[in-house]
Amino acid sequence: MRARGTLTIFAVEVEHSLEQARIPGLTPSFTLVFAHRPPGALTESYCVVYLPSYSPDDAAARVATTEAIERIASLVVHIKPAAVLPLPRSYFEKTSLGKLSRAHFRRLFESGALDSEREAHESSIHAHRQAHRQAPSSPIEQTILTLICARLHAADPDSVSVTTNLFSLGLSSLDFYTVTQDLHQTFGVVFTLPDLLMDPTVAGLARRLASKQHQQQPSPNSHSHSLPLSPSPKPDNRTDYDPVVPLQLTGPKTPLWLVHPASGNVLIFANLARAFHDRPIYAFRSRGVQPGEPLFTSIAEMASTYTAAMQRTQPAGPYALAGYSLGSSIAFEIAKRLESAGQEVRFLGALDGPPDIAPLVGQLTWTEALVMIAYFYELISEPRCVALMPQLRDAERERALDVVLREADPSRVKALRLDRAELSHVTDVTAGFSRAAGQYTPAGSVAGAPVDVFAVDPLLTVTEDRAVWVERYLGQWRALSRRGMAVHQCEGRHADMLGARYVNGLQLVLRRVLEERGV
Repeated sequence: MRARGTLTIFAVEVEHSLEQARIPGLTPSFTLVFAHRPPGALTESYCVVYLPSYSPDDAAARVATTEAIERIASLVVHIKPAAVLPLPRSYFEKTSLGKLSRAHFRRLFESGALDSEREAHESSIHAHRQAHRQAPSSPIEQTILTLICARLHAADPDSVSVTTNLFSLGLSSLDFYTVTQDLHQTFGVVFTLPDLLMDPTVAGLARRLASKQHQQQPSPNSHSHSLPLSPSPKPDNRTDYDPVVPLQLTGPKTPLWLVHPASGNVLIFANLARAFHDRPIYAFRSRGVQPGEPLFTSIAEMASTYTAAMQRTQPAGPYALAGYSLGSSIAFEIAKRLESAGQEVRFLGALDGPPDIAPLVGQLTWTEALVMIAYFYELISEPRCVALMPQLRDAERERALDVVLREADPSRVKALRLDRAELSHVTDVTAGFSRAAGQYTPAGSVAGAPVDVFAVDPLLTVTEDRAVWVERYLGQWRALSRRGMAVHQCEGRHADMLGARYVNGLQLVLRRVLEERGV
């Protein structure tokens, strides 16, 4: 939790983010955040109180509002609030300046004056979740559910459905890496991130696990012998590549589609997806991320594959899509294909990615791609990345891996569950993307929307000057839309603009732009 001197600053930031999110259950200007130290806690947490716009007996709205507040607030503070509490209008007496008193609400909360309101609220939420919960149907599902909730710390396994999308529970990208390791250690079956992303629910993981148990012999060190395997879930024997990964499935607004960077990493969008309670969010998983899959051979093949998958999920427009980094070019190619099919693209975003990517990555060697991955995965610093790129450009793969792993932050390697083979595989995917990018030249244009460019500080391997980056590289988008381009300056650097530190600021800008584009 943040130091006391910044409590008011972050409280104002949380309140602003909640107001901008326009959560249906919140009455505008009647939401307040105050600091709170739970009994026995070493650090302060925080609470959110609000005036609900829904009826007191509308349990579904109560749950949806609570979950939306928790997700958006945690983007700012990086932990969920200790309490989210709707209160009647009588509690919200404003000063002559139209302000609400944080100290007043903190005194009420910590004195126990709000206990009856809190108990009624939590009882209503619990009853609603129980009524709509699909409980585990096998010991395997129960074990997986317990593992997932252990990663969420405060989550109660008895309140989580096995059909709930794991992204909506608030798992971080690091949590997903850890879950794959937990599954391996518990069941003795190798589980990859693509396995997890095929159907990111407890029930989906159980089905995938069942199919893998048919293919692999349990490890001698597996603890699975202690788990009853019957009745077991029906195996998930899907082998067809499906690029669509659902990050957020609910909401009435137009879905937002996100295209991965060169590494094919979908989890980089996990934080951003949590900010949107009001629209579905989908991302594309690159072919080849799952070991054994063939890599794409061209940007055109990738864009055509993604367009077809996109239209299977969302058959008609308007469409909204954005690419991060080198994924911006793929988003552009998808938009062209949609418009050629007579569909409307109302939002096309480039998250700090230029259209002409061949000069930037088309000539990368495998070892240079390895160094870039090490930086993007926060294994090494950016200055070290800049220094190692020329040193390892023509080095043998094994030597380059030795150097990178020797210099990598051990705690980060452990958190990501990276080993030599996995790092080599991610580099294979990135190098494959680079080869495809080397053959790509952006051509044509889109007609329905300007290209909205979200600019941050560039990679030092390109330039140190943001103005040069925007004008010389990102500015190329002007010629590729008949409606030109719009630049939105954001905080952060190219490699971490979607990370915990900057994602809240980015989502506020993105939310505003989506609204301006009518989606």
